[in-house]
Amino acid sequence: MEPFDRYPPQFVSVNQQRTAYIRHGEGPPLVLLHGYIGSIWNWERQIEALGRRFTLFVPDVLGQGFSDKPRIAYTPAVYIEWLRGFLDAVGVKRAHIAGNSMGAGLPLV
Repeated sequence: MEPFDRYPPQFVSVNQQRTAYIRHGEGPPLVLLHGYIGSIWNWERQIEALGRRFTLFVPDVLGQGFSDKPRIAYTPAVYIEWLRGFLDAVGVKRAHIAGNSMGAGLPLV
């Protein structure tokens, strides 16, 4: 079964940019952030197991995957503002965050 069939992406507007994401599971919110030049599919093999304990929010970070790719400077400040906007757009006030590569550093900025 293709990943799109198991985990169909949804879309929200974040600071006037379209962001693709997967929402899956039940429990406290957990945001999974991929690294630079990654996508939501970097987490494909973890979604099912983590979704048994958490409500997962797995976005394509701005400029990556199926999310919009505006012609801007992709600075840490831009990514932080995007992450805040994403959490607001999906109605999450507080969440656990896990990431790999750039996605792991993003919440630390």
